[in-house]
Amino acid sequence: MSRMLDAFLMFFVVALLLLAGLMVPFEVRVDDPVEEEEEELNTEETPAIAA
Repeated sequence: MSRMLDAFLMFFVVALLLLAGLMVPFEVRVDDPVEEEEEELNTEETPAIAA
């Protein structure tokens, strides 16, 4: 009986991890404008580092 409970808990944990992994790309797509601003800041910082 404990093996069934362990298997169920493992399946539950894996399912939560998969759902969390699938939710991350959607959050990133929503935050695309923020990423573009960060990329602009990075391009402005690189010449200062090179100089």
